[in-house]
Amino acid sequence: DYDQNFENMWKDISRTINRSMQEEKIRRAVEYLYDRAHALFIYSPISLYAVNREVNFVPQKFEILRLKETSITENHWSVREKNN
Repeated sequence: DYDQNFENMWKDISRTINRSMQEEKIRRAVEYLYDRAHALFIYSPISLYAVNREVNFVPQKFEILRLKETSITENHWSVREKNN
């Protein structure tokens, strides 16, 4: 469901220039989400996939996502220019 209260909080955060005030508003928004997130942050690492075919993602059978086995190819955008 759409959450107008969170939307208002987000708009207020984006309009706040003072860094410390913005950080406080972000903290309150995170608490707001945390208190209401019943299943929001549930995901399945085994079904997670990379959005770029130049990323070699190794799925894990454990619930904790470990990216240390993940690598990129020589054609990945982050290294392509360095290799040429």
